[in-house]
Amino acid sequence: AGRRTLALSVANTGDRPIQVGSHYHFFEVNDALAFDRPATRGMRLNIAAGTAVRFEPGQSREVELVE
Repeated sequence: AGRRTLALSVANTGDRPIQVGSHYHFFEVNDALAFDRPATRGMRLNIAAGTAVRFEPGQSREVELVE
């Protein structure tokens, strides 16, 4: 508790699906994902451990990140 969270829109601009795991440093994800990258330094997806979020080609979705 007490960790900073951030909601942001992420778009897959590539032609392949991209999956991001729960503990992956979001700042370092695939360059085909378009979002406010500098704002995500030190953050990861706020999802259950061991799970992932999949971004289909051309898909845009809101995600929540946590420190």
